[in-house]
Amino acid sequence: VVACLPPHVQTREDMDKSQPIKELYLDAGLTQEQAQRLIPIGTPVVYRGSCAPLGKELLWGKALDDRACFALLLHTLELLKGEELDVDLYVLGSTQEETHSTGAITAAYGIVPDLCVAVDVTHGKTPDANLHRRSSIGGGPQIGIGPNMTRWMTQRMIEKAKANAIPYQPEVMEGHTGTNGWGMQVTREGVATSVVSLPLKYMHSPIEVLDI
Repeated sequence: VVACLPPHVQTREDMDKSQPIKELYLDAGLTQEQAQRLIPIGTPVVYRGSCAPLGKELLWGKALDDRACFALLLHTLELLKGEELDVDLYVLGSTQEETHSTGAITAAYGIVPDLCVAVDVTHGKTPDANLHRRSSIGGGPQIGIGPNMTRWMTQRMIEKAKANAIPYQPEVMEGHTGTNGWGMQVTREGVATSVVSLPLKYMHSPIEVLDI
């Protein structure tokens, strides 16, 4: 259990800011002697991760960003099994997307694709979310619109969704999309790029939530 001062003994200033890690206390349910014997100084600590249903339609867990997206891509490959395609299809699960997209950039440089689609999560609607960029987690994927996305690819995504009666949500992404699309778009002489996002609540927390 992570312990900190309860609200009724905090100052107003303390209530409005995050607790620094060095000020968090872990209650392991042990005496001081037991804790010192069983948990040596320097032991790394993470939240106890799990994954479980939340009602009938939702799922919660840690690191669903971006594992959920890769699960979607694997399912897409299963659906395409046996289909004749008029293109070569590469599916990439890359490293360092949250920092510099190094894995995706390196792969795009080596594969030299004609076009690419970055699949990532986006912020689902919560009471405290930015009104400009939030979506219903049950309202279908978000299709990115902005300078990181090639216009004709965005339009093609929207047209395909409409033609196949697939619910979708437009997402204006006015600058850096925070996805691998940002780096892949300018690899070599440039790659036509689209961004499709899975709405997810409580991003980067141990209890991310999405609609199954």
